Amino acid sequence: MEGFGVHTFQLINAEGKSSFVKFHWKPVLGLQSTIWDEALKLQATDNNYQRRDLWEAIDTGSFP
Repeated sequence: MEGFGVHTFQLINAEGKSSFVKFHWKPVLGLQSTIWDEALKLQATDNNYQRRDLWEAIDTGSFP
């Protein structure tokens, strides 16, 4: 998931010079999603799919 900080931060280095920064991040693996029709089918057959998929990924060391 792409994201960004809503605040602006002031960072100060060892020499006392300050800079204002905003943070934006993009996922290393790119954007991925389930298309609507596929999501409906998964939900109809297994309503707990997303929660189980998350837990299984964490158990195997593939943290989100």
